[in-house]
Amino acid sequence: MRCSKCLRLMIRRTTRPERPRCRGRTAVETGTLKLGTAETIVTLSQDEQWEVVVAGSYAIKERKPRRSGRKRSLSVSGSLPDVTASLGWIHSKSLFGEQYALTISQMSAVSESTVSVACLGPEGSFSHEFALSRFPKAKMVCVDGGFDEVVARLKSGECTHGVLPFLNSNGVEVRPAQAAIGKERTWINVVGCFPHLVSHNVVVTEKFQSLRRVVSKEQVFPQCSTWLGQWGDLQTVNASSTSAALRDLLAAPLEEQRVTGAICNALAHSLYGGIIKYPRIENPKNTTLFLVVDATKPRLHSENILVCLTCPTETCYKSALKDFAAAGFPTKFNSLKGEFTEEIPCFLQFHNSGSPEELTRLLEAPHRTLIGGFPTVSSLSACVGAFFEDSLDGGDGEL
Repeated sequence: MRCSKCLRLMIRRTTRPERPRCRGRTAVETGTLKLGTAETIVTLSQDEQWEVVVAGSYAIKERKPRRSGRKRSLSVSGSLPDVTASLGWIHSKSLFGEQYALTISQMSAVSESTVSVACLGPEGSFSHEFALSRFPKAKMVCVDGGFDEVVARLKSGECTHGVLPFLNSNGVEVRPAQAAIGKERTWINVVGCFPHLVSHNVVVTEKFQSLRRVVSKEQVFPQCSTWLGQWGDLQTVNASSTSAALRDLLAAPLEEQRVTGAICNALAHSLYGGIIKYPRIENPKNTTLFLVVDATKPRLHSENILVCLTCPTETCYKSALKDFAAAGFPTKFNSLKGEFTEEIPCFLQFHNSGSPEELTRLLEAPHRTLIGGFPTVSSLSACVGAFFEDSLDGGDGEL
C-alpha cells in the first residue's frame, strides 16, 4: 500500500559521460521525501544528464543559477501513480564535481485510489491488461464502444486517465486510436509512452472440433503472422476487441463454435472461460506501445514535446519538419504521414532544445497542435529504440 506521507525518489543517470575520465554516481539511488518542501542533492559529472522519478503529485520550484552561464531546465510530466521530473544541466563543464539542490514540493496528497482509467473493453482486452499493469490500484472503466468513446470518458471528467495503443513492434500503427487522439487534439495531453509485451492465445469452446477461422481485433493478425502462415487458408475475422472476440464466441451458434477460435490474452481467458487450444502464437518479442493520456495542459518545458500534425498536403508536412529543425527542435520520432487530412493525423516528437519563444511561434502555424510533453525515458523515440534492444523487459519500469 502506498504511503500517503512520503514520496519515493529515484535518481538515475540517463546519459554517459563523453570522456572516460569523468566520474560520477552510476548506481540508482533511492530515498524518501516527506510531504511539504524537501530537497535532494545530486552530484553531476561532466556531460551527464540525470532524471529524478517521484511517485506522487507534485510541482517543481526552479532555482536560478547563482552564477551566469549556468543554465538549468526542469520539467514535469504526468500525475499519479507515475510521475517523472527530468533534470538537464547545460554548460556542464563548469559543474564538474559540484553539488546543486533540486526543490520538490508536494501539491496534494492524492492517493492512487482517486485515479480512474478509461480503456478499450470489454474487460480482458489488451488495453485493460496494460492499464492494470500501469495503474494496479486504480478504478478501471472498460469501454465497449471504440477509441472515440475511451477519449470521451476522459473529456467528460468521468476518468482521470486513458490508455490507447499506438504502435506495434511489427511497424503497424493503431490508426483508429491515433485518429481519436487527433479529433480531440485541442485539449488532450499525452503523459508518456510505455511498451507492453503482448502474448496471444487461441481460445476455443468445449464444442470445438477443427480450426477453420479465427476471430480477433484487426491489428492482432499481423502480430501472429508466423503462426497464421502455417495454416494456409485459415479465415480471419475482425472483432471490436480481443476480449469481445472470446466473449462473443462463447455465445455464438453451435456451428460457429465448432470451427472457430478467438485470439486473445490470458486475462480474457480467466474472465470468460474457454479452452486455450494454441498458446503463445505471437511473433517473437511482440510489443505494443501504449500512450497514457489525461486532460491536463501539455508542459512547454518538458525534455521532449509531441505535436499532432494535420497537414492537408505533403508540402505542409515537410515545412513543419524543416521549421522545427531550423529553430533548434530536432525530430526524434515521426509516425506515418497518413493521407494528409485532419482525420488521419501525423505525430511528431521533437527534442525540446530550442527556446520557449521559438516553440510558441512554431505552434502558432496552422495544423500544428502541442499534445504532450515528457522525459526521454517515457518517450516514443525511446520505446521505438527499445524494439531493437534485447534488453526490453515489458516497460513496467521502477515507478
